[in-house]
Amino acid sequence: SDSGTSSLTVSGNAVVDTRDSKILIASQASEVQVSAGSDGNGGIVFDGKSGTVYGNVTLDDPLTVGAGETLTIPKGSTLTVPEGATLTNNGTITVQSGGTLEGTPTGNGTVEYKVTGVSLDKATLELFTGGSETLTATFQPANATNQDVTWSSDKPEVATVEGGTVKAVGEGEATIIVTTVDGGKTATCKVTVTQATYSISADISPDFGSVYTGYTRPAAQTVTITNTGNQTLNLEQPASTKSFEVGTLSRTPLAPGEKATFTVQPKAGLAAGVYREEIQVSDSGNVTLSIPVSFSVQAAAAPQVTPAPAATPAPSDNITYYTCPSCGYHNWTATEAGYRCDNCGYLESTRQLSGYGNVKGTYTPGSGAAAPAASTIPQTGDESNPVLWTVLLLVSGLALGGLALRRKTEHSRS
Repeated sequence: SDSGTSSLTVSGNAVVDTRDSKILIASQASEVQVSAGSDGNGGIVFDGKSGTVYGNVTLDDPLTVGAGETLTIPKGSTLTVPEGATLTNNGTITVQSGGTLEGTPTGNGTVEYKVTGVSLDKATLELFTGGSETLTATFQPANATNQDVTWSSDKPEVATVEGGTVKAVGEGEATIIVTTVDGGKTATCKVTVTQATYSISADISPDFGSVYTGYTRPAAQTVTITNTGNQTLNLEQPASTKSFEVGTLSRTPLAPGEKATFTVQPKAGLAAGVYREEIQVSDSGNVTLSIPVSFSVQAAAAPQVTPAPAATPAPSDNITYYTCPSCGYHNWTATEAGYRCDNCGYLESTRQLSGYGNVKGTYTPGSGAAAPAASTIPQTGDESNPVLWTVLLLVSGLALGGLALRRKTEHSRS
């Protein structure tokens, strides 16, 4: 007809070859619609230099795609090259999305497999600021010829992407998009970024109290370190200080929430003084914790001496209080052996009284002496033994001269 649509149905694996001319139509307004047979079996139609596979075609006879020629397998069509058949390709065979080429062509031409889709190995990512992770794109079909893609982020202030590597920049959420150059197929990954924190804590600040020089070392104390951040730490072994010995850290890689311990103990032989130092626990510059430790050493205690009060002169009556020759104290207690200083216990016998002139005081004799079986002391009114009375008077006079004093005074000699 002069207008309308002309149709061509190919089936039975037929090949309509018009490569030396074209499919002729009666009018430029006419279209030629080519389709496969109703049973799904189709054929190949070359309209000039361009060929198309319609339906499911199994190649029965050898077919050559020459240089400068193309053969397209569109969506829904399949070209099967069985064993023993030959498909020589010196041009270009294009397998579109949804089309299938089964078998391997020979020749020096190219086979282009169009991209039908793309996906990412991760649909979501959770990163800490400063962290990174790489996404991998997978193409459909796997043998797609052009596997070039572009990467982008809808919020580069949260996460950036380059070559599939996502870097966390700031807190928030971002979407990473991969787009195929062939066909513009896309896939996405949602990224959540959290602020990274590096933090450790210690359960105690060891205080070893106070000792005297020549001390025995106090028992070591155990310090527990806890990773209170959200990042794994690689702790460095803390060093001993000038005055304290530090034990080995129980573990160095420390995941969030995990604990590690070490011991600390004052060194032996420290001189008198106060020792306040800090033990450093750090993770390669990310975080450093300073733990204060303290210890005090005092000089050995000396015996306490109470200073003796000075003698107190009393010029008004020309009397000076006697002073203990050992400590200078003035108060005394009388004993049978002599008089004893109330402060230092110095004992002065009665023989030393002779150097102090006239002395006033009261003598208290010792108690506990056994009574004689029969008394020979004359009683009041007994005048039968005048010699004994005379002896007793002499002894009494001597006793008054040898008394011990509570407080002694000495008349100044003038």
